[in-house]
Order: sequence, then structure tokens, then C-alpha cells
Amino acid sequence: GSSPFQVTLGVSDGTLTLATTSDLIFVVGDDGQSSMTIEGAISAINAGLTGLVYAPFSDFNGLDQLSIETSELDNAGSGDLETDTSTVNIDVQSVNDPPVNTVSGPQTVDEDEVLVFSDDNNNQLFIADVDAVSDLVQVTLGVSDGGTLTLATTSGLSFVEGVNGQSSMTIEGTVTAINAGLSALAYAPSPDFNGIDQLSLETSDLGNTGTGGSQTDTDTVDIDVQ
Repeated sequence: GSSPFQVTLGVSDGTLTLATTSDLIFVVGDDGQSSMTIEGAISAINAGLTGLVYAPFSDFNGLDQLSIETSELDNAGSGDLETDTSTVNIDVQSVNDPPVNTVSGPQTVDEDEVLVFSDDNNNQLFIADVDAVSDLVQVTLGVSDGGTLTLATTSGLSFVEGVNGQSSMTIEGTVTAINAGLSALAYAPSPDFNGIDQLSLETSDLGNTGTGGSQTDTDTVDIDVQ
């Protein structure tokens, strides 16, 4: 009928958005939040619930639960308040998030000198992957004009291709171990070389976490050898 009803909706790890808020009153919370309490005629409430959208929080995966409690407001004042409560389990499955490289802008170094990529030089390279945690990731480093790259440390790293101190290498390790190696990466141009060289950094998460297969990120840094 036209008598108002009150509905409380809630989830723990996401947001809820009604299909429409027409003719509804928000008693607690607001549309697009984790919980809300609305009042309105049953037709208005059902219109809002028809197309209700649940969006998990960024990077959340696991079990969430939607709760809905409906109360029939007794405006006549007779009888007890009648309520009904139901829950719906929502299984949010893990999706493989891609790795993210952070690289500097173009760099300059003198002929036959060494360029170090480090925090002190405001040009440090590093990688991140929100769901790799302790899983192994793979990084391929290379320069195009015969220079060499030397990692700050190789502790915790395995070499899939190449070795430290060459023009290219592919390494595997945890994000922490790889970032330690990159923390003072040294570039040395070929003897007597001058011109533009280019450092490439490609990171693969090897598809370890969630659905979607292997994800990669590739970046380059131009190096002007003067």
C-alpha cells in the first residue's frame, strides 16, 4: 500500500547504489555508501532495489555479505513493529592486478662516466604490485647501445637471462628483493659512446595472483650521453 516502509541496507567491504532515489527519504547514510536506511512507499523502495549495484572496495577480494532489514512503519499505532531481515553472501573473487613501474624522466651523463639511478639522485627506479606480496615477479632490464647495467645487490634474485653488469638481464625475485637491486642501479655507457641510449624496464607478475593471466608493465628512460 501507500504506508511507508523503512529499509536498512549494508555491506562490510563495498558500496551500494540504488537504481533510483525518487520518492525516498534517507534516514541514515546516503546512496553510494556501505550502508543506508531509507523510507518510502513499498513501490518506491522496490524501484530503488531493482538494479541495486554492489561495488567492492578497490583491491578487496573475499566474502562480503549484503544485509537487508525491512520494517513496516505502523502509523496507526496498533500492534508491534514488524521487521524482516535477510542476508546475501557475495563472493568477490581475486583478479590479477598489473604491476606498476615508476621511472624517472630523461637523464644526462657524461661520456665514459657512470649514471646511478637512486633516491639521492632523484631518479630511482622501482616496481610495485598490490597483490604480489611474497610471490615472485620477473623484471627485464636493457639498454640499447651497448652500455652496461649493474644492480645494487643481487641478494634474493635469480638470473633467468644474462648476468649482472651486462647490457640486458632478466631477473626474478620478490618485489622487495628486486627494488633493493634497483635502488642504486648503475648505467655505464660503452667506451667513447655519446648520443641517446635508452633504458627499458619490463615487469611481469607471472600471473601468480587471481584471474586474468600474466600482467606486465613496460617503461623506458632516455639517457643522453654527452
